[in-house]
Amino acid sequence: MNNTRPEITKALTFSLAHHLNPKNDTRIYIAREVTFDYGSGHSCRVDLMRFKPLNNSVSGIEKGDFYCYEIKS
Repeated sequence: MNNTRPEITKALTFSLAHHLNPKNDTRIYIAREVTFDYGSGHSCRVDLMRFKPLNNSVSGIEKGDFYCYEIKS
């Protein structure tokens, strides 16, 4: 295999993002390289984060779910 690890990671990230939102639903949000607790001494980063609201109402947004994904290649 001639692919380098960064190329493989990029391809896996793209594939996962497409899998998480295959129909490009504008109510599903995906962010890459999200850092938690940035201001603390215990910060950590995830490769992908997805937010999916329950519905488009205010309470539906408040009750939405966050999912974190780590790509390993």
